[in-house]
Amino acid sequence: MLISEWAEANIVLEKGSTPRPGPYVPEVFQRIIMDAICDPEVRRVTVIKSTQVGYTQIIMAICGYFIAADPSPIGFYFPRDADAKEKSKTMLAPMIAGCEALRSRVRENKSRKGGNTQQLKEFPGGFLKIAGTNSGASLRSSSFKILIKDEVDGWLLEVPGEGDPNNIVERRTDAYPDDAKIIEGSTPAKPKGLSVTENGYLAGNQTMFHVPCPLCGFFQPLLWRDPETKEFNLVWYKDDDGAPIPETVSYRCKSCRQDFDERGKQKMLDAARAVAKYPHRREHISFSVNSLYTPWGEVWPRLAKEWHEAQGNPEKMRAFVNLRLGETWDEGADAIEPTALMARREDYADPESDIRIPTGCAVLVCSVDVQQNRLEAQITGFGIGEEQWLIDHEVFYGSPLDLPNQRGNEDIVNVWSELDAYILRAWKHRSGAMLRPSITLIDTGYAADACYNFILPRQTAARRVYACKGQDRLSKLGLVHEGQVKNNTIRLFNIGTYAIKDRILDRLKIGKVGPAYMHFPSWASEEYFSQLTAESKVPRKNRRTGRVHYEWVPNQLRNEALDLTVYNHAGLWILQKIIDPVTYNDLAALSAAVEAGGNPTTLRRPVRRGMVHPGVQV
Repeated sequence: MLISEWAEANIVLEKGSTPRPGPYVPEVFQRIIMDAICDPEVRRVTVIKSTQVGYTQIIMAICGYFIAADPSPIGFYFPRDADAKEKSKTMLAPMIAGCEALRSRVRENKSRKGGNTQQLKEFPGGFLKIAGTNSGASLRSSSFKILIKDEVDGWLLEVPGEGDPNNIVERRTDAYPDDAKIIEGSTPAKPKGLSVTENGYLAGNQTMFHVPCPLCGFFQPLLWRDPETKEFNLVWYKDDDGAPIPETVSYRCKSCRQDFDERGKQKMLDAARAVAKYPHRREHISFSVNSLYTPWGEVWPRLAKEWHEAQGNPEKMRAFVNLRLGETWDEGADAIEPTALMARREDYADPESDIRIPTGCAVLVCSVDVQQNRLEAQITGFGIGEEQWLIDHEVFYGSPLDLPNQRGNEDIVNVWSELDAYILRAWKHRSGAMLRPSITLIDTGYAADACYNFILPRQTAARRVYACKGQDRLSKLGLVHEGQVKNNTIRLFNIGTYAIKDRILDRLKIGKVGPAYMHFPSWASEEYFSQLTAESKVPRKNRRTGRVHYEWVPNQLRNEALDLTVYNHAGLWILQKIIDPVTYNDLAALSAAVEAGGNPTTLRRPVRRGMVHPGVQV
């Protein structure tokens, strides 16, 4: 039997595991992807895809087939162990429970017998190992005839102490040199040139699914833009605000140039054909499928709406291209001109009334860069949608190697005592509220011991002064990872600078005031903008492997403004993900509290009399 035939005959989708419970009826394009694996010439299948095209159910059906119809050792790998456990619980276990052909073969889950755990399913003729690729232990030992790699663009580039996880897991198939199968698929999550999935697709036969125009019968792939003419294929009329009118969203046929709506899409999908650009590449079959093919409900009007809302916002546009179009985001050689940013300066402070914080700003974050002869500090405010304002930038000259003031001794005056007073300063909001930084991050790359001595008594819930260090790339997912140093007494936050610089570059390109827009005050100097744009993102090609990666390279020596802005973004992320997600993820509620002149935050523990906690002066 073909995989699609077995799946349709045996799989019943459980309620709660899918929006369409009941007997599994795959679409034609889903059948083609599954059945490619049954071709004895095929060794590898790559799928670059968008969300909502049923890919998860495809790979679940493949697992079921190689358990029941062609028993084999199977390796099923995800970016993290947590992802593997979640998929095993929410997708695999319900499929086994609802399918007699699987239920009768997978060993019963009895603690004394073993053989059926969340990450290991044993059956006559083989086993299924479900694991993440974020640890070396999960990558070792087992050999597989069938290797399934899910969301490979989310895998680490290198597992510490192990190497490239892609190479490691593929070596697990070496014991089956003649009949091993590798299935890999992912929604793109890395830039063009760095995406494992896109590179795999380009190395394969590059198959697209052609469907007939319901008006003239011409077969064509459903694409957002024509790759040759660059014309947009999805068209619509706009309302008075420029937004798409849903009932007018249509697809324009490449042949007859007539527009048709989504009502006839199911008939088109039922007649789909697989057309390969390089049909002679028989061992490696690769597929591309995007959200225009989504078979459930009317999707095209939603895509038009999302496209419209992403205009002018590089972050949203990147997400649309990755998640909806199933394509990589082309970074290119990227930089921002400082003169363009200077033209955006605003006069949102009011020196006469000492107002420094404008309407809309709800949370202050302070960052400190430590240099040999000075400390540089910057305070940035964030509001709804992470709209941000530069509030202040200060330089304290002196050696950071001087003894920090730890006991409040006013006779000791140096850069650290000046910084301490700066952090404790309250800034006046236009509403009348007095705000202080909710968190302060100090870069401990230089004079680390002096930094730790200053930080140690101040890393309390009332002060939130923490150590940080920048790294180009982190070994795990996320913008910031927490650790400890100095006998486990100092909380140290490792910051992924490349990822945050990508975010800042995207936001500097936003030209419309609103979410993620970066505001700059009238006092910001040309030197400040020169430092903020002191690095460019450029592609680099590895001469040995031929792979392209992207690096941030300096355009000039001074870049403190960029570093401080990176740490400001990291500080907000720490507040939202680690310190107090409930409070700081709801920036709208914080903004409303500040506008009312009240206290936007509440400490989890009592505050000692006379202390001022981060947020508003009390």
